[in-house]
Amino acid sequence: MTELKVDRIHDVHLQISLGQTAKLPETVTVSFNDRSTQEVPVSWDEEAFQQALESGLGSYVINGTVEDGQQVKAHLEITQENVVKNPSFEDSERAMWEITYGEGLRPHTSFQHNPNDARTGSYALHFHSEEEVDFKIEQRITGLEPGYYDLSMFIQGGDASESDMYLYAHTSEEEYRQDTAVRGWNNWDQPEINEILVLDGDITIGANVTANANAWGTIDDFSLVRVGDIDQHDLNEQLSETLEGYIASGDITGPLVSQLQNSLKQARHHYDAGRTGQYEHFLNKFLTQMNNHNKHITAHAKEELEKKTRLMLEQ
Repeated sequence: MTELKVDRIHDVHLQISLGQTAKLPETVTVSFNDRSTQEVPVSWDEEAFQQALESGLGSYVINGTVEDGQQVKAHLEITQENVVKNPSFEDSERAMWEITYGEGLRPHTSFQHNPNDARTGSYALHFHSEEEVDFKIEQRITGLEPGYYDLSMFIQGGDASESDMYLYAHTSEEEYRQDTAVRGWNNWDQPEINEILVLDGDITIGANVTANANAWGTIDDFSLVRVGDIDQHDLNEQLSETLEGYIASGDITGPLVSQLQNSLKQARHHYDAGRTGQYEHFLNKFLTQMNNHNKHITAHAKEELEKKTRLMLEQ
């Protein structure tokens, strides 16, 4: 019988938001040469950990020691606030995540407890099917502060010779997508989408995975962080583009077309000249014109244009 020996002591990977209360785990996972695992107590360099928390944004390595004296490391990443709820699936309440499957396919994902297959913590979303793999996982996030956001996730796996995998985000303005792939066990790929513009505080983020039968892998650590404020110039551009889009689609018709175009032109002229009062006057006129000509504008177009205009007036 082969003697039981330690094969690997797993480093800890921990990602927290700036200012978040955090502590390092009391145990780490040890893998043995018979493929079994065990949780063992660990002692960390608490002084180095506290210094990292006080230093703020960045990546840090904290040294630890298990009972027999062997060394282990905690890789700590402190980021801006992550607004995704339960981003690495560690909490048992996962109702905020919606998973759907391709037509006719049985469910073939699970929130798996296996530190070997998780990037951080102990849980990740595992997928495998003897039929084709076809699913998406997404979360709708509301009440965000308007601004620019960066989105990312991690994925690893294999046996996906034919696949279409991507990270995505949907806002009221635009749909975003970043392709990704699996390249082997524990070879984590991190697709990222930068500077997603969120105007109304509402965004849906997620991942779409399709692949051949017997493809497998795990998804972990979604992140959505606010990285910048909205520039008033950008808001002006967005409102103009939205208005012209609704005119082209026929959602705005008749005399209202030229009235709205002229009010917006005047507003932008006064904005460029630094005349805030006149700028706001013509934005309010823009709102009044829509309310006075309901028969020439669809309800959806009116709602979207009003939302954007009021956001501009609040800046």
